[in-house]
Amino acid sequence: MTSLEIRELLLNLLSLRNDIHLLRHDLNQLTDPVAEGQQDSTISESASTLALDRERAVSNALVQELQKAIPQTDGGIDIDARPTTATIGEEEDPIQNSLWKNQYDIVHVITSRFMIYQPDLVHLGKARLDLFRTFTLPSIQKQTTKEFLWIIYTDPNLNPLLREPLVELVKDEPNVLVLGMNRARFDDFRNKTWMEDVHTVFSGSHELLKDYHAAAQQRVFVNSRVDADDAVYLNFCSSVQQQTAKALGETARLANYNPSNLFPRQQQEFLIICSKKNLEWGYFNPWSNHTKRGHLYGHYTESCVSAGLSYAYQVGFDSPDRVNRPHHKLNRVFRGCSEGGSVQYHNDTHRMVKNTTHFAILPDLRRTTNCLAQFDLQQPPSSSSGQNYAYATFRSRTPTSNGMANVLPTQEMAQERIQWKSQQSQAWDTIVEHDFGVLPQDIWKMRQRLEDNMVMLVQDSLHGQCGTTHKAGFSCKDSSKKQLRELLLRIHEEGTSSTH
Repeated sequence: MTSLEIRELLLNLLSLRNDIHLLRHDLNQLTDPVAEGQQDSTISESASTLALDRERAVSNALVQELQKAIPQTDGGIDIDARPTTATIGEEEDPIQNSLWKNQYDIVHVITSRFMIYQPDLVHLGKARLDLFRTFTLPSIQKQTTKEFLWIIYTDPNLNPLLREPLVELVKDEPNVLVLGMNRARFDDFRNKTWMEDVHTVFSGSHELLKDYHAAAQQRVFVNSRVDADDAVYLNFCSSVQQQTAKALGETARLANYNPSNLFPRQQQEFLIICSKKNLEWGYFNPWSNHTKRGHLYGHYTESCVSAGLSYAYQVGFDSPDRVNRPHHKLNRVFRGCSEGGSVQYHNDTHRMVKNTTHFAILPDLRRTTNCLAQFDLQQPPSSSSGQNYAYATFRSRTPTSNGMANVLPTQEMAQERIQWKSQQSQAWDTIVEHDFGVLPQDIWKMRQRLEDNMVMLVQDSLHGQCGTTHKAGFSCKDSSKKQLRELLLRIHEEGTSSTH
């Protein structure tokens, strides 16, 4: 017996069990003395007995067929030989020969933005390119899975002094594209007309991009945001995909990835995954004015951060605007998912997956969709540590930031982070490379380059504040400009004092 026939038997079993479940419901209505008046008890007992006998006969027959069909081992049924995906009907999958591949049958796209609407701020761009090379690139290159597409948006008129080294960094990465698109949004890749806006591909496979876009229309889709100066945990992509598949994948598979086989409520299923445990590297040191390393600081936030923020959508979901919110407001708008992402069952309740010829009964899951989840990241397989992760993202805080949040040190910052003052050496030695694939010595060398060019990059950053970048959704704050001016003044004063 072929695997397709085995799968059809499994579906028939589910369908017949569901038919009997519905028959029982009808019999209960028919024999209910309150609803229908007094009924003949003999008829009621005979009908119930007939339904039970039919269920036993059907179940036993199907189980016997399955036992014959599924390969056996000395210990019983070979579990690995059982089909894991139920195929409904004989419809051919239109994307089966696609360049897109994923073990969980989902489409995962990572998006980053680099110098959009800022094509000629060369000094600022070189500093950001240095951060990208040091933080973001190695953490994505060393992910434990490669089954994702990484799209880096940049200005279509990006200065060649920035464009050429950016392309050089990623040209050998088969799943990375650099697109000349001033894209303000992170969540519209699934839009059917999205490809019409792709006019400039600086690096990467256009065919791969088209296949991912086509697959996103017909599979569960998850989009992750990774800023071009941040790093993510080495197991980040694998964990996001696992969480997405667990929440949305089974429903999609049973519906044969066809939105018309889903009920309207299921078509609107989504999952938001975010990080609240983060490690930061600050260019400055709040406890010392003389530093060559900056400082590390790990903390927990009540709200989600933008780094690694992931939105997953069910097949057919076409309303990302209904879900998209500023990252710091997500926890106010959406309820949290069940603690730990564990499955919890309602008593005697089920949800149905609609299909033209089948209904499969699934347990009703409580708070596993349409909710806000935290990353469920475990140590990568190569880890020598048996402990769970501490921080999902590694964020850099430098004067290249548009928002300038937590960049300049203050007395309050020094006091708030005082417990980390004595942990710097240990954190550098045990976390940075182990969890994120980022080399500490690369950060220290990069920091020196930033220091050497600080005046010019701060001037560029001031010039770019609240201009065309505001179109891209970046923050535009008078406080940022004030901090940049204070930094320029400090550099000038330090330079003047050092000459006397």
